[in-house]
Amino acid sequence: MNAAEELKRRFTRVIEENVRPPVLIGPKWFRYNPSGNPAEFQFLGSAKIAKATGKGARRVAKLLLERIELDDLGMTAQIAPDGVINISSAKRKSGRKKKAKSAVRGRKSATSPS
Repeated sequence: MNAAEELKRRFTRVIEENVRPPVLIGPKWFRYNPSGNPAEFQFLGSAKIAKATGKGARRVAKLLLERIELDDLGMTAQIAPDGVINISSAKRKSGRKKKAKSAVRGRKSATSPS
C-alpha cells in the first residue's frame, strides 16, 4: 500500500469513528500534489465536516490530527487557516525550513545598517 492509500484509509477510519453525525466521505477530500507545493498531500474535507457538525473547520482539522498517527509514515502535518490539512514527509519539511531560514538570514544581513 502506498502512502496516499494509507493516508486515505487512516483519515476515513478516524472520521468514521469520531465524527457525529456521520458524514459521507467524498473522493475529492484528499489530494496528492506531485510538486509538493504547498504539501505532498492535502486533506480538504475539514470544511465539509465543519458544516455538517456545526464546528469550525480549523477545530475539526485539529481534532482529526489529534487522532491520526502520522509518525510511523514519516509524515508531519500543518493546518492551514482555512482548515486544510497539509501533510508532507518529515525529511522534505525539514529541508524547506533550512532554505527559508537561510533566505531570511541573507535578507536581514543585506538590510542591516553597517
